[in-house]
Amino acid sequence: MSIVQARNSVVAICPCEKCILNRIRDCELVHASESRKRLHWNILLQRVLIMTRSILYGLVVFSILLFAPPTDAGEVGVQVVFTDGEASIIRAYYDDQGAPQNGQGKNSQGKHSKGLPPGIAKNLQRGKPLPPGIAKQALPTGLIDLLPPAPKGYERVVLSGKVLLVDIATQVIQDVLEDVILG
Repeated sequence: MSIVQARNSVVAICPCEKCILNRIRDCELVHASESRKRLHWNILLQRVLIMTRSILYGLVVFSILLFAPPTDAGEVGVQVVFTDGEASIIRAYYDDQGAPQNGQGKNSQGKHSKGLPPGIAKNLQRGKPLPPGIAKQALPTGLIDLLPPAPKGYERVVLSGKVLLVDIATQVIQDVLEDVILG
């Protein structure tokens, strides 16, 4: 600590050696302006740190979202179903086209097609898996062109006069349009 003479010729004690070395008389003014500068720099530094922290948090969240494995709609609890628009397009298509024309009630091998056994037909419901080895058919290409793409990881198939929305990985039926195909 050193003794300096202030503006009013009053002796004051200053902890700063700078005042004595530079022979500054208005020590209080110098220290006040220096503390304002320090305060200004502290505020500026705090703002920079807050902005930097915000940017880093944003980058972390962005990278987590960017590199996270894609989720199917079923994984996050969203139920995948035919929209009203899709259902009306499918119904209108089969109303206009009629039943599929593979030989007047015959299947692709030329044999008369029978319906599914009652036990299997009863299991073609939402939430149930498709029976293994069952012969499902793809939708006609004219209908596929009219419809928007199926949700990722799902396919639309025709089976026993019903149009099904099926999870490709698990073969679980997500939605059923019944009595669409008559014939």
